[in-house]
Amino acid sequence: KPGTEYEYSNIGVNLLALAIETACGTPFDEFTEEHILEKLEMNSSAWHLNELEGQKHCTYYLENLQAIPAYELSTYPDGGLFSTVHDLMKFLQEVMKGYEGNGTLLTAESYKEMFRIQGTTQAASDGICWDLEYPCCIGHSGNDFGTATLMYFEKETGIGRILFTNVSLEKEEQETAFYTVWNGMFGYPE
Repeated sequence: KPGTEYEYSNIGVNLLALAIETACGTPFDEFTEEHILEKLEMNSSAWHLNELEGQKHCTYYLENLQAIPAYELSTYPDGGLFSTVHDLMKFLQEVMKGYEGNGTLLTAESYKEMFRIQGTTQAASDGICWDLEYPCCIGHSGNDFGTATLMYFEKETGIGRILFTNVSLEKEEQETAFYTVWNGMFGYPE
């Protein structure tokens, strides 16, 4: 029965994108370009590398520090947005405003629903694409070959933090270094 079990699923995000495409009659990449990226002036962000011509792009590295060619995800929109910390902070600032009821991309009711825990089981701790598990903060994380990203904001202080890396976190030492930096950004001990 819907709502009785919880399992994180990237496929769910793809189904959400399909629902948007079906309702609007516009491909998801074009929809997000028009309704999010352009409105927030995220000029260094795109779903496709060819849309970022002339802009620098980092090199991705596997855990053994071997460079890998730039790639796009065949399963976008469950990830794979090319962006910068500066651009992504514009998005996070909008989300933080929405959390406070002052966003401009969605209605206050839509933001409230996005930040509501969607499941009814004790294991469910996600809003619509937002991690609500931690008492201190709300955000989202992701990783793929040669990259990892954390983006969270503190509910009490309204301070947002973003961390990117262009190295896979498959080795314990790399993962530890990444999260040590992250915890340091929040002022937590190692």
